[in-house]
Amino acid sequence: MGFEPGGQAAGGKWAGMGVSQQVIDYIQQQNYGGVQFWAINQGKWAESNEVTGENVDILAKYSAAAFH
Repeated sequence: MGFEPGGQAAGGKWAGMGVSQQVIDYIQQQNYGGVQFWAINQGKWAESNEVTGENVDILAKYSAAAFH
């Protein structure tokens, strides 16, 4: 599963940290392959208050704990 947590390059809207964490939990519980993140170096987009790079760091740490 791929995540772009924050400003969406294609103009979409991120569902939020809680939803992303629930998806990570579900993927781990179902023994699926794993997760990936992109836009780790992306700052704040004009259309979004979210800083994607900061959110990636939070979710990557959450994911690492879930899969180990």
